[in-house]
Amino acid sequence: QNAKSKMENRNATQISTFNASLRNMNSFAFVPCGLGHSWYGTNTAFNYVNHAQAPGRNSYRLHTQHSKFYGCQHVIPLSRHPNSLSPASSSSQRLHMKYGDYTAVMIVPTGINAAIGGFAGDALPSARLLASVADTLITHPNVLNGAMMYWPIPNALYVEGLALDLFAAGDVSLQRVASNRIGVVLDCGMEDDMMLRHIQVLDAARATLGLQVVAYQVTDAPLDVHLEMGQNHSSWGTLSRPDSLLRAAHELVEKQRCDAIAVVARFPDDEEDDDALQLYRQGEGVDEIGGAEAVISHLVVRELGVPCAHAPGLPPLDVDDSVSPKNAAEELGYTFLPCVLVGLSRAPRLIPASMLQGNSSVRSDVVDRGDVDAVILPVMACGGSAFLSLA
Repeated sequence: QNAKSKMENRNATQISTFNASLRNMNSFAFVPCGLGHSWYGTNTAFNYVNHAQAPGRNSYRLHTQHSKFYGCQHVIPLSRHPNSLSPASSSSQRLHMKYGDYTAVMIVPTGINAAIGGFAGDALPSARLLASVADTLITHPNVLNGAMMYWPIPNALYVEGLALDLFAAGDVSLQRVASNRIGVVLDCGMEDDMMLRHIQVLDAARATLGLQVVAYQVTDAPLDVHLEMGQNHSSWGTLSRPDSLLRAAHELVEKQRCDAIAVVARFPDDEEDDDALQLYRQGEGVDEIGGAEAVISHLVVRELGVPCAHAPGLPPLDVDDSVSPKNAAEELGYTFLPCVLVGLSRAPRLIPASMLQGNSSVRSDVVDRGDVDAVILPVMACGGSAFLSLA
């Protein structure tokens, strides 16, 4: 009974702190899972409403008046979620979980022109804020990667996008680790100077940061990445030689015993629209390479079941004094790889749900979908797989 009372007080305090801390974050929706409360957001502030004020038990309202949706509001039932509880029953049922931990998931899909997180690591300040009021923050490379800039957040879990979808669906759980053995796939399509720059990043990560970058593997054929832009102005792309990518990744996992894979693919610098690139550098447009990056990391995670993140191989751009602060991190050097290596160094292992059944010995190190208390994402991204699974 004391534990139950303590947990209820803690939840109430954290809800209040969460609400107060996030008032100035624009264009985001905050969706608690199973706490009996919900947040609604506008372009200027956030408040939360109790389920009793929403139309129907176990539902939440995303209220977006004064935003780009001009008064549109979405009501989505929570009743199918296993952690979806009415206010009267939430406390007692949550006692069966690892009580005392408040776990939030932050999702900012790449290539959708998100106001926060649509550029070069510009969601990192928001992630740091969220991590300061949650016990565990689960997020993904697009949120935490800032090219040459990064910020290790001790209580944040760095989870690739497809792995996050699998986690939300209950197919995998996340096992915290002290460190990972990192292997790096380098696209043989890179020029000699670009290849050398990335190998020097690996040397620097070992010598300066002490990361376990144990091996790299050069692909046996150019990966031949191509960029595409959808009619809704979201980016995507294709990979002509996925077989070459997977052979290199298999080599690192199976022979070098790598726990996580970083990929550097040579991206075309002649397929980006010059006007769109300039708009992006000024903090207004869409990241044209983000969608293709997701294709690459998704493939490795799906086939090998290990953490993965991608850094594009691109030549440096000409100096431009009009670059937005949100994109300045991508103007600093020759590579986007440092933040990827830092993120993968402590990325959680992906444990299939079937392996955890009846195995209580690893439960204290594992986070699963039933531990999620809140989801934070842009209001235009509420149709994504992870969000819908948690809803």
